[in-house]
Amino acid sequence: MPKKVLAVDFDDVVHDFNTHFIQWHHTHFGSQVTYETAYTFNLPELYGCSTDEIHKRVYRYSEERGLAKPPIEGSVRSLKHLSLRYELHIVTSRLETNHDPVVEWTSEHVPGVFSGFHFTNGFGGGHRRKRGKSEVCLDIGAVALIDDSYEHASETVAGADIPVLMPNRPWNRLAQFHPMILRMDSWDDITSLLLERA
Repeated sequence: MPKKVLAVDFDDVVHDFNTHFIQWHHTHFGSQVTYETAYTFNLPELYGCSTDEIHKRVYRYSEERGLAKPPIEGSVRSLKHLSLRYELHIVTSRLETNHDPVVEWTSEHVPGVFSGFHFTNGFGGGHRRKRGKSEVCLDIGAVALIDDSYEHASETVAGADIPVLMPNRPWNRLAQFHPMILRMDSWDDITSLLLERA
């Protein structure tokens, strides 16, 4: 019997982007944003600059620092357990040009766990075709999405009627939740729920 497909966001779900970007941004631009005060993932609003400028800063950070290590706490163990029962796919709003670094990073930290990698060009895509995560989830037949962004979660629920498991993060605390968006305190909680449903 084929495994059910599970979609997994990359940044701040598996890869710890925000912790390291916030520190880097403070060093280079003197911002007062901390992890706990990052109330939104709308980066231009959070850092008080234009969309073009925040894209430049994220690109500069990526060039200088690459992908942060280590992974989000608990993610490696949980993903290994889940891969025994689910077919796991990364579904990220990163650009398609990030394909090789993301694949290399996951190969280093969680080798053999992901069956597919899907890039929606949602952040800094310019003229590239952007795809909603709901579209990708429908294309791959995902039964659920794990994502920390309320914007992506609500779009997926509305566009694909697919439940979203949302790890609690400072930038999604104030969001109003749909019944199909389930708040999760830890990777252990996510794993327990998904193994019950496998």
